[in-house]
Amino acid sequence: MHTRNGIESTQSELVRGHGLRRARYRGKAMLDLQIQFIGAACNIKRWLSVLAWETKMAIRAAAAAAGELTPA
Repeated sequence: MHTRNGIESTQSELVRGHGLRRARYRGKAMLDLQIQFIGAACNIKRWLSVLAWETKMAIRAAAAAAGELTPA
């Protein structure tokens, strides 16, 4: 069950946010390509989210070091 808990949220994101449940093309090759593109889009979206968070934290750290912001 522990392994299943790790994938459930990812699968839900792919189905709800990226339309994984609906095939847009006929044929196994095109379906496989669609699934790979959906997975890549999800990974890129997560990567950009992490980069935005890291940038936000770096800006906060720089402001706190300069004395402009009190750490929360």
